[in-house]
Amino acid sequence: MPKTNQQSITGFTLIEALVYISILVILGAAIIAFFTWALNSNAKISSRQAVLDNADRVFRIITDEIHNSENIYLPTSILDNNIGQLSLVTQQNLPNDENSTYHDIFLDPNQHTIYLKKETAADFSITNSEVSTEQLKFSLIDQKSIEITLTLKDSNTRLQLQTPITWQTIIMLR
Repeated sequence: MPKTNQQSITGFTLIEALVYISILVILGAAIIAFFTWALNSNAKISSRQAVLDNADRVFRIITDEIHNSENIYLPTSILDNNIGQLSLVTQQNLPNDENSTYHDIFLDPNQHTIYLKKETAADFSITNSEVSTEQLKFSLIDQKSIEITLTLKDSNTRLQLQTPITWQTIIMLR
């Protein structure tokens, strides 16, 4: 009669099972950390892109308004103030029987939004809700040159991803 060896039964020992489980837990934690980092990086990039797109839009609109204006209207302009307003005399979008009209670019400090107001139309926002405008400052360099300082940041307070970004430029009337 052949002898049977009871030690030939194979399987995992308790130690081996704990080692495998530990390795899986470590790998799982590393994968979760990587995906969390990737999602946060994507949110930061999207946030920064929204701020840059808004700054580009604001500067294009302000530049067009200034270039198409005849003069700066000083009585209603708020210069050298972080909550600035620039009033421009223009011949664009003239009301009936008028020789000139006024366009105002201003920061609403309550909504942190930049608006363009044309004399014959309602205010419209030139920044969107993705960003918060912290500063819009107009400084008169001379009668035909304006320095603009603009500070924007992501308005999503849940992310708290970045600090405000500030731009400065000088634009001349034509």
